[in-house]
Amino acid sequence: LIDNKISVIPDFIGKLTKLDTILLRNNKLSKIPESFGSLKKLSRLDISNNKLSSLPKSFSQLESLQSLVINQNQLTALPKDIGKLKKLRFFQANDNLISGLPESFYELENLEVFEIMNNNISDISPKIKNLKSLDAISFGGNKLSNIPKEISELPNLTFINLNNNRLTRLPDELINVKLEEIRIDNNQF
Repeated sequence: LIDNKISVIPDFIGKLTKLDTILLRNNKLSKIPESFGSLKKLSRLDISNNKLSSLPKSFSQLESLQSLVINQNQLTALPKDIGKLKKLRFFQANDNLISGLPESFYELENLEVFEIMNNNISDISPKIKNLKSLDAISFGGNKLSNIPKEISELPNLTFINLNNNRLTRLPDELINVKLEEIRIDNNQF
């Protein structure tokens, strides 16, 4: 269903409970039905490059979701209870209008890769240290002026992209992280 002009997902999609993968990128969707929460076996979802301004409340019921790609929409926030997606390992939310991460985000204990580039993020909670499985994070193109020192408590972190922010310094504790690559171009150092 990629690269079509789909503008509506019918409610009956919630009855397709054996669906494992849905790829709906490059369409014209402006809404995802609440019935989406019934897709308990869904492990991979790509709804990039649509016209979504929000995700349904039932989204947190996608208990098998491992990969979520919501790039290039008009999202201003993530669902408050996104932390219930306990199996989520890969998450991209690039090129939206998201201004903050809900508290429950920091409960995604299996998250390995997180990208939220080109949004309006101005703050990262010290609770980021709870995301012990994180290997790569990309906050490039946001409004960050500082990074919490707790980021150094992520034992698996090997990659950070902080390009195009408002950073004036990095936490000294970053020296303790086993980073293989850090991108910090176009900041205010």
